[in-house]
Amino acid sequence: MLPYLDDANVGSWFRVVRQPLDDGVVALSLPGLTRRLYGNERWTPTRDALLFSGISPELDAFLSVRSVILPRGRLGTEVWVHVEVPREREGARLMTVLNGVVGRGLALIQAELGS
Repeated sequence: MLPYLDDANVGSWFRVVRQPLDDGVVALSLPGLTRRLYGNERWTPTRDALLFSGISPELDAFLSVRSVILPRGRLGTEVWVHVEVPREREGARLMTVLNGVVGRGLALIQAELGS
């Protein structure tokens, strides 16, 4: 796993507060969202990725960070965020909040890791 990809950094980048619960379930509090997200998260060290499978509400999210070689032999960092929400009205509202959370998180990552 990349040294900067851990619970504390991911949470602080996206201003997400994690609370582990029983049976491996985690509750996530996001800025701009009054209810918490409940689900299971899993680190995949071989892909330097964090996967979140939402139970309530149902959603799937993926965050991956990896080093890449840029043009002219420079090193860079590639960040992928992918979120799937239900097509219902609740999913649309959730996606609106998540777009803001992800946008602010990516801006913080860029500031921390350099542009």
